[in-house]
Amino acid sequence: MNKEKIDRINALARAARERALTAEEKDEQAALRAEYLAEIRASFGAMLSGAVVERPDGTREKLSKKSPDAYRVTFTASTEETEAAGRALAREIENDGALPRFVALYGDLGVGKTAFVRGFAAHFAPGKTVHSPTFTLVNEYHGEKFPVFHFDLYRIESEDDLYSIGFDDFLAREGVILTEWSEKIPYALPDSRFDVKIEKIDAEHPDRRKITVIKQEKESLC
Repeated sequence: MNKEKIDRINALARAARERALTAEEKDEQAALRAEYLAEIRASFGAMLSGAVVERPDGTREKLSKKSPDAYRVTFTASTEETEAAGRALAREIENDGALPRFVALYGDLGVGKTAFVRGFAAHFAPGKTVHSPTFTLVNEYHGEKFPVFHFDLYRIESEDDLYSIGFDDFLAREGVILTEWSEKIPYALPDSRFDVKIEKIDAEHPDRRKITVIKQEKESLC
């Protein structure tokens, strides 16, 4: 979705806080949000070729010839396993200085984003208490290597909101950034990053999750 449409979504959201939207505005808002969500879903679905599936028992199944770094799927069956998936990504980032230090998390409310961050942060800052920064918007966890900055963007509605919390300043700092509700800031995400989508996959087993990890790279101009 282009920036003009995203700006329009933000403008309608701001207007709705100040007054009742007209019927036409409500229809426009619903259409734009539907288009945006469809694009988000398509962006993940388009990367299914190149998938490497990692099972809870550690076995891996390569689904195409594409590099495993480009796409990985992990299935978890408990909060502890979701935390372990977060720790695994943290280890990869620590061991390979060329990997992005920005992790954009996607997923519905209560799906396990904070559990993933808890495992991730525990690798760099053992013993720190990790919780979603719903009201403070950002928490910092400091360890021996470098800090982890954990954002909850649920309440962010515009670029002005993002600027007011000093988001750009954190991007310039030495550390790792994880953002929950990354759907809110597609215009502000760095080109080089990990996208992590967490989904519930089994209504009969509510703790089961599918965790999709995609490594995005900045496109070369050559």
